[in-house]
Parts: sequence; C-alpha cells; structure tokens
Amino acid sequence: MAIQTLWAGPYLTEVLGLDNTHMAHMLLAIMLTLMASYVALSFLSGWLHRRFTLVQMGVAGHVASIPLIVAIAFLPWREAAWLWLLLVMTVPLMSLVQPGLAVLFPRSIAGRVLTLYNLFIFLGAFLMQWGIGLVVEALQAQGVARALSYQMALGGLATVQMGCLAWWGVFRRRDGA
Repeated sequence: MAIQTLWAGPYLTEVLGLDNTHMAHMLLAIMLTLMASYVALSFLSGWLHRRFTLVQMGVAGHVASIPLIVAIAFLPWREAAWLWLLLVMTVPLMSLVQPGLAVLFPRSIAGRVLTLYNLFIFLGAFLMQWGIGLVVEALQAQGVARALSYQMALGGLATVQMGCLAWWGVFRRRDGA
C-alpha cells in the first residue's frame, strides 16, 4: 500500500524517466490491474480456499511481492515498468489475511482483532510511506543520486518485508499455530 499509493508515481518519473503523461497512463494501468486482480480473486477464492487457508494465501501474496519489489528496485529500465503490474496482482492475496485472522480468534474478540489489524495496516502504510521518504532524503543528503536513492529505499523495503516474514515464521512455529 505504501509504494502504490505514494511512491509509484515519483518512482516512474524519477527513476524510470517517464514523463507525466506516460506516468499517469501507467498509474491507470496499475489501478486497472489491481481492480481486475480483485475480481479474478473473487472467482478463484472458493477453489483456492478448498486448498489453502486464508492466511496461507495472504502470506503467499507477501512472499510473491518481495522478488517483484527487488526486481523493480534493481531493474530500473523503462521497459521494466510492467513489473509494477505484476506487483499489484499480489495485493488481493495479501488482503486475505484479514478474514483469515477473523476465523482464528473467538467471535467474542474477533471485532477487536480486526480493528487492531486495520489500525496496524494503516499505521504501517503511513510509517512505510514516511520511512521511504526519509531514506530517499537521507541518501540524497549523503550525495547519492535521487534515482539510486529510490532504488535503495525499495531494496530496504524488501529487506524489511523479508525480516517480517522471518519473524512471523519463527513465532508461528514457536507458538505451534
């Protein structure tokens, strides 16, 4: 959410060198792909849910997004802009974590769990948006080129995601969940 809502446009113009018109067309393609992905998932979700839990599907979306973020960061070619379309295809899977959490807790506290989940999602998106901006600005202050600063910030985001998945995996095994 942090990349797609705030940093996709600047990345497309400042790293990939798209002009504002091409950037706007690409952002439209990103949003249309995202909507189509949600529609496709609505048709596939029953079939997928018979094979996987909602949390497993959500984690699969997170896992699939990491190499795409790395590729976007380190393949800064204008022709690689299509990778953004692949990245947003992972978002609907990630959204399945929320209903997956609802069924893991007793009904008496499910509302509180989902409220906290939403709070953490939006707080996390804000912190990531802010953090990416801080990293870009700090790197530029050290003399790193603006485009490379964006690339390094996205690489850092992928590293944070890998760390979060590793942390989740350790605690998941430890708790026997």
